[in-house]
Amino acid sequence: MMATAGGLVLSGGTVDSKIHAFDAMTGKLLWEFPTNSGILTPPSSFAIGGKQYVAVLTRWDGDARGMGNVVARLFPSDTPPVPTGGAVWVFALE
Repeated sequence: MMATAGGLVLSGGTVDSKIHAFDAMTGKLLWEFPTNSGILTPPSSFAIGGKQYVAVLTRWDGDARGMGNVVARLFPSDTPPVPTGGAVWVFALE
């Protein structure tokens, strides 16, 4: 998880393969975006030319299917298997 000075809390690390943005004061989900795999690292933030960006790395490695099976046993749902391919996703904050 990462909190911004603008009142956002960004999180990933769930088997739904999405990055989520929450209102830091209320906890309300403000935005979510599906990525190609599970979020592997905490979000990081940087600025270029006065514009703020957030980046995350996606990639479930090792025994991704086994990890998904453990999660499915603990939290039964219709969540599909998490692909293992990796990418860096960068989002601009408005």
